[in-house]
Amino acid sequence: MNIRRGRPPGWPSASPISGGNGAVYVTFVAERVKPYIDRVYRTKADRGHTGMIGTSLGGLVSVFAAGLRPDVFGRIGSISGSFWYEDFIDYLRKAPLPMTDSRYYLYVGSEEGAKKTNIQKDMVRRNEQAFQLLLEKGFRPEDVMFAFGQGADHDLSAFTERFPEALHHLFRN
Repeated sequence: MNIRRGRPPGWPSASPISGGNGAVYVTFVAERVKPYIDRVYRTKADRGHTGMIGTSLGGLVSVFAAGLRPDVFGRIGSISGSFWYEDFIDYLRKAPLPMTDSRYYLYVGSEEGAKKTNIQKDMVRRNEQAFQLLLEKGFRPEDVMFAFGQGADHDLSAFTERFPEALHHLFRN
């Protein structure tokens, strides 16, 4: 297995987020988990039928996967993604994300970060920024969905409620 350590193209060299081993995780999924699933089950193995979706930091690493392994992941879901993480919006601005056969689903609840006084207070604004950046990069509006949960907070019930909508958007025919 060829573990990709370090940073994908566009990632700032002194970023404090770089120590989270996201690249190791994404590489493991792309080079070990996905090939196993494709071998054992009848799948459509191309990037147009392969996605990664997560909540909170899982949503962040899913978007990170699109930049690190664009050859593998074409469907990206971020439910309450932690885009407030330092340097991530700058990374997203510079990341070489392929637009052909790619779809994104982003969701945030209106109350996320409302009770915080640290950088997490910017949860809603940073999710909106991520959505706008994808559009500015040239993604078609029909391929990037931004859902906003009025009154919803950063919790499992909100995440669970959005999951079917995310799958429908990402894998619609």
